[in-house]
Amino acid sequence: MATTVVVADDRQHARAALREALSGEISVLAEVMSGPDAARETARLRPDVLLINARLGPPPGVAGTSVLVFTEVDNDVSVLRAMRSGVLGYLLETAPPSQIVRAVHSVAAGAAYFDATIADYVTAALGDPESVRNPFPQLTSRQHEVLELLATGLPNPAIARQLGLSSKTVRNQVSVILTKLGVKDRSLAADLARKAFCLTDAP
Repeated sequence: MATTVVVADDRQHARAALREALSGEISVLAEVMSGPDAARETARLRPDVLLINARLGPPPGVAGTSVLVFTEVDNDVSVLRAMRSGVLGYLLETAPPSQIVRAVHSVAAGAAYFDATIADYVTAALGDPESVRNPFPQLTSRQHEVLELLATGLPNPAIARQLGLSSKTVRNQVSVILTKLGVKDRSLAADLARKAFCLTDAP
């Protein structure tokens, strides 16, 4: 059976280019323009691969579907973010059609596929698990715990209860976290953390 994909990109010309690159070898079940649409159609159609642009946000996790992300950004932050979210493949938008086809087939088979230009980032991350687990090495373990809870939208008293700390201690920790991250308020820190941890926005 042919490998099947859902293509997700908010630009019509990009979707058309991907469709052309995949034609003849891979069956495109649907083309969508947003992250929520990608999640819905992937859950409905259960393709072998979700091919999604990083600009649409963290890709949805659907059992039985591998994720291949493509992007114009080739830096370690975006690569580590993709790895933390369970992405199997990562390509630059400039990849030629033949490489896109190889990548789709690879991740459909459950094998990782990363663009050669970013292989060093992947190798470094795999050799240093701490860099994957903790994207903010300037923070202590406790501050990291506070930041993760802050990213979910919890207020200081709730964070204090979760961690068994006093509200004053949490307030002080948040203040230090803001300084270390170079942001002016907790909402900006939470946004930064959600992007790093690949969390969806808190309700």
